[in-house]
Amino acid sequence: LQVIASIRNPEKLDSLMLGLVPDMTDKGAEHIIRLSGLRRLEIGGSKITDAGLEKLTALRNLEFLMLGASSRITNAGMSHYQKFPKLNELWLGGSAFSDEGLKGLRGMNLRVLCVGWNAGITDAGLGYLELDKLEELVLNGTKVREQSVRDFHNAHPGVKIKWSGGEIAATKTAVSAPKAAPKTAPVSQ
Repeated sequence: LQVIASIRNPEKLDSLMLGLVPDMTDKGAEHIIRLSGLRRLEIGGSKITDAGLEKLTALRNLEFLMLGASSRITNAGMSHYQKFPKLNELWLGGSAFSDEGLKGLRGMNLRVLCVGWNAGITDAGLGYLELDKLEELVLNGTKVREQSVRDFHNAHPGVKIKWSGGEIAATKTAVSAPKAAPKTAPVSQ
């Protein structure tokens, strides 16, 4: 944190990768928000809570966020991710939220979402993923079963899915068959 505080022109820094930082708390988030130009932020193993995540939403240019192995973000805090207007990649592997928390991500413009290595994610959680721009979903280490992964892929063929059973490549969206012309009754004269 002392290094962050000593950065000259902090608004010019666009990427910060801290790795595993088990001592990072909400207080550390206060230092990070000085880096207003950040587009990419990676913090692993931190003690950042819902309150710290809310502070980080001041980073309005953030496109990529990795808060992996952070067990302090709860289901209630998941809606704070909505406050990052440019966020398109979100990596939350190893966190402790559950299916219910995924509701907080609804409608986001995420291209990539990782919720892997989280035993709280089950088949039910896939039903909460209403992410129209999603291209890649990482589910490794969750309790999502194979049939649910395949059902999700059938409903969202453009999404590449990585899960404990392997990987399913994205496919082009199926073109629907043309509709038959409506049958009309003969006109009597």
